[in-house]
Amino acid sequence: MVLNNNGLKDYQHKLLDAFAGFLARTRELKNPQLAFAESTAAHFGHALAYHPLPGASSVPYVCLRVPTGGGKTRIAGQAIKRVNESFLATEHSLILWLVPSDPIREQTLYALKNSGELLYQDMRDLFGAVHVLDINEALYLQPSTLNTGNTIIVATMQSFKRDTDDGLRVNRQNGALMSHFDGASSEQKGDCSLMDVIRLRRPFVIVDEAHNQGTPLAVDTLVRLGPSCILELTATPDRASQPSNVLRSVSAATLQAEDMLKLPLELAIHPEWRVSLTEAISRVRSLEADAQDEFKVTGELINPVVMLIQAERKSQDKETFTPERVKKHLIEDFQIPESSIAIATSALDELSGRKLEDPDYPQFIITVDKLREGWDCPFAYVLFSFRNTTSATAVEQVLGRILRMPHVTRKEREALNRSYAYVVSGELASTVQGLRDGLVQSGFERLETKNLVVTAMDDNPVGDLFAPQGDLTILLPEVGGSVALPSSEAMEALPKTIREKLEISPETGTLTVRGGASSAHLKQIADTFKQPDMARTIRERFDSQVAVDKEPHQPVKSPAEAGESARVPLLSITQFGFFDVFDETPLLEADWEIGEFDPKLTEAEFRHDVEAMRRASLTISQLEKVECDVYDRLDSQLALFGQEKGWQVTDLIYWLDRNLYFPYSEGARKAAWLNAAVTYLIEQRGFTLDELAYRKFRLRGAFERKLASGLVVAKQRAFDELFGDESRFAVRDEHSVVFEQGRYGYDTPYVGFVHLKRHFFRVIGNLKATGEEFECAEFIANQLPDVEWWVRNVEKKPSAFWLQTASDRFYPDFVVKMKNGIILVVEYKGGHIANTQDSNEKKRIGALWEKRSGGRCRFAWVENKNWQSIRDALA
Repeated sequence: MVLNNNGLKDYQHKLLDAFAGFLARTRELKNPQLAFAESTAAHFGHALAYHPLPGASSVPYVCLRVPTGGGKTRIAGQAIKRVNESFLATEHSLILWLVPSDPIREQTLYALKNSGELLYQDMRDLFGAVHVLDINEALYLQPSTLNTGNTIIVATMQSFKRDTDDGLRVNRQNGALMSHFDGASSEQKGDCSLMDVIRLRRPFVIVDEAHNQGTPLAVDTLVRLGPSCILELTATPDRASQPSNVLRSVSAATLQAEDMLKLPLELAIHPEWRVSLTEAISRVRSLEADAQDEFKVTGELINPVVMLIQAERKSQDKETFTPERVKKHLIEDFQIPESSIAIATSALDELSGRKLEDPDYPQFIITVDKLREGWDCPFAYVLFSFRNTTSATAVEQVLGRILRMPHVTRKEREALNRSYAYVVSGELASTVQGLRDGLVQSGFERLETKNLVVTAMDDNPVGDLFAPQGDLTILLPEVGGSVALPSSEAMEALPKTIREKLEISPETGTLTVRGGASSAHLKQIADTFKQPDMARTIRERFDSQVAVDKEPHQPVKSPAEAGESARVPLLSITQFGFFDVFDETPLLEADWEIGEFDPKLTEAEFRHDVEAMRRASLTISQLEKVECDVYDRLDSQLALFGQEKGWQVTDLIYWLDRNLYFPYSEGARKAAWLNAAVTYLIEQRGFTLDELAYRKFRLRGAFERKLASGLVVAKQRAFDELFGDESRFAVRDEHSVVFEQGRYGYDTPYVGFVHLKRHFFRVIGNLKATGEEFECAEFIANQLPDVEWWVRNVEKKPSAFWLQTASDRFYPDFVVKMKNGIILVVEYKGGHIANTQDSNEKKRIGALWEKRSGGRCRFAWVENKNWQSIRDALA
């Protein structure tokens, strides 16, 4: 559910909603580990291990993993409002925004302070205004600033380390800050330094690109800041020193499907640099023509089409293609105007002060290992590299710069939806491997990279290019709802050459051995799983996957790769004489009011808590002196600033009204419902006002669930009434989901050893390699006759097929196109969940979709491996 129409992408809303939900459950449960397990189990299908921050185990500390180009900075800004509402219950908070370097710090400050920048506008839309400071400005920070608006301090982690000049200043006694400590205890006052002010205000800490900061000293610094909660935003989470708690992970496929990235990356190589550079410049000119056509059709301007050139360092032993030499060749051999060329290296930065909107922005940019940090140019389409052998990090520094989609909008001209790499090389396999490693450094899962790099050298798909590398990927077994992971001690005991080849992703539940390994080494890897049955399972999965990899098969282009697109019609409804997609809008606009919802919380829904009643009777100063959890102390400390003193019933109603999101009723009626609900708790169930105020976060959660259940009842009634007249529904081609290349979002690719034929896309998304759902997919792919293509339908992705139920959208498991033109939709359910109310409603809406399609569409509900029900649906 989105909070406002702010132009965020669907996946960004889902990330922020997941973060807010985790924080709300943390406050209810008073345990971030339990809230994290709940959230990750619901999303990934298995609970992930939670690694608390050493020295601050009660502080919620999670990571949102977003690949390069996914808009991490904007997500960070939007997260402030979620923290204020879901966790701190405050209008104004202190935010400490930590970045990995001074260039990124300057870029972030600029984006927050300058009108015209998206982040600046976000802050105004969310809060009206914010105070944005650097460390120098924060040294003179006044209480009135903190009390009248959200205050963001942008700094590097180094600024708070004791062994730096900035660190000395922020930890030194500061007379300008004395007024912050009125009413504070001597322990809270400390040295009256900026660090003490920050600790007193319990900041929300954003750690941008956390993988660049995850050292033991950085962890110590985070703890000394006294954070209320910490959010990491990174493309490459730490898996070793302080493992990141990945709450959600975004795939490159999702970014591509939501028009954030130009993918796939087309690769062309040639050993002769003049030939390769000629082709690269020709590609730039071709893209310029495509951009002109795009402007004529859509009005979108892409100019200039930028080419990045990765030159070589100067060598004493041989002649190399240094930036100066490359520039000379461009001018003399290819007649590129000198004004269109810029060198951007650590020694010479000719991009300094230049902006993309400048009419004379350079089209050819020459670098070596990296561009200036923070440089962002979505118009960069072509990467040319003179360097075949280079580190993955060096490739990543420039590769990520050509992936961002201009204006985050898919183009009509397909060539503009892709990015291009030209490499001077005679080694195709090693070049592909270098690009794949660079993409992994940019935050893409290695499993995805097989489908993100395509060759321009022939018409065959790229799959066979990766056989020489022999990456071996298996699914990790699950134990008790969690993914089994190897012992860290046993991992450390592995030879370094083996350890460096391993990539473990708890989110996808996979283990990859880059380049494969000998059977003896694979046994060593399996033995890092201490339970004998786990080690045996790992060895069996390695053996199965190795056997499959040895089987030769000729890759065939999928329909999507061949340029096909397919439309699957949705269910429509007529309203006021017009047909529109049948979504939840008619249900929400039906004749119901919030006053009809039951406001009475039962004992099961909201229990008495004797300990809470005792603490509710204590004053703020008394709470400071008793043994209580971190959230009691957090509320007590924030109460110093006038946020919670002597609550009345109206104060509690106001707080609940402001912090309980329910957009389906006007404010007065929502407040009246809350008043009735609180009055019932006090007058009928014997709660005191102090106790309810003290437990306001848990109370809010109970009311949220109560309203949600009431909404389901209201929507169900409206849903049933609509079904009284089936003639209002239709299946029309103008309301369809479109399957096409680049529009298939998924979280994890299928990695099973059974080949599933005829999938519309090369990748099969979110399908496990075992289980009844896999068996259903195998029947459709390999046994059902007359299938033209099928799609694993990934739920909650913008490109997925769906049908509206009373409670939510229903995403059937598979969509199948038969050779006779019939569209078949298949939902598989195990027997233990096949007869619930939710299941019956899904059957009902599926049957209606089939009935109103005029014979074009069929719906199959499959239980307990009864594949005959699929045949019957097609009969």
